[in-house]
Amino acid sequence: MVMEEPSTDLSAVQLEIEFAKKLAVNDKMQRDKAMRHLWRWLRAESEGGKKFSQKDLSLIWKGLYYCMWMCDKPKVQDELASNMVKLSDCFASQTSSTLNFFDTFFQMFTREYPRLDKFRIDKFLTLTRRMLHRTLVWLHSKDWSEKSVKDLFARLQLHIFSGDNLACPEGLQGYISEIFLQEFTKVLTETDNLKSTVDLTPVFMAVIDALNKSNTPFLRQVLTKNIFQCIRNHSDIIRRVNTAVLAAYALELGKEPKCLVKNRRALYNIFNYFSTLKVRIETIEGEQPDVIAAEVSDAGEAITDDAGEANADDAGEAIADDADSE
Repeated sequence: MVMEEPSTDLSAVQLEIEFAKKLAVNDKMQRDKAMRHLWRWLRAESEGGKKFSQKDLSLIWKGLYYCMWMCDKPKVQDELASNMVKLSDCFASQTSSTLNFFDTFFQMFTREYPRLDKFRIDKFLTLTRRMLHRTLVWLHSKDWSEKSVKDLFARLQLHIFSGDNLACPEGLQGYISEIFLQEFTKVLTETDNLKSTVDLTPVFMAVIDALNKSNTPFLRQVLTKNIFQCIRNHSDIIRRVNTAVLAAYALELGKEPKCLVKNRRALYNIFNYFSTLKVRIETIEGEQPDVIAAEVSDAGEAITDDAGEANADDAGEAIADDADSE
């Protein structure tokens, strides 16, 4: 059976449905051809000025989802995952379309995640890792600007980092928080930003925001344990964040009257941690990276495994009084 390229005479919605159908067929050659046609069409439409909405992309991601579902061999799955995330390049400088592409994937995957069986979960987690990596590559292309970080995390907080436990399964939240720093470091290495002076502070301010808005103990715990505790093992990242700003930001959010009590305790812990970390980094500023990593590891003891049970006394008398008033 020979698969024809979708006719350009069809409406945009009809084309998207047609692509979704052709991406979900059993035959690998047909799926590969559909991917090539989709790439060319997305690029041509974007260059022509079309902006893709979430509704547009939800049809396409439905087809891409079943395209991966039908893919069996590990090597082929890996290649397909890479090709899928690279579709974001088709939107060129269209920020809204790019963000909608990322957002629609995470929205789709949080919905489908509970339905995956043990035979398919690994390939979709590989796709998720690749997509997280691609979002960080996109932030790098925007110089990690505060606006770009806020735009991306505003969407991630609707799904992956949502405080509503019905919006995202805990298993997926735990997985993404666990690989976050790993993929972050990879992007810095690939883009040679390990030697640059780029400011990564806005990224971790956004993570602090997500923790502050959490209504679930699980999300608060995995963000604290997998990101803020583990950051001490990533000296290449730490050297590019303003720890004083992060400490002050955590303190400011923790003092808000509407802040949940256990979130406040976690925020005060982050304040203590980054305050301690700032002093240690300044003290050993001229040392080698391995020395810095060792000192940072010691500073990491300021954050406990259970963010909700930590004591906030070290944050200062005013903070302790505020916490006691709760």
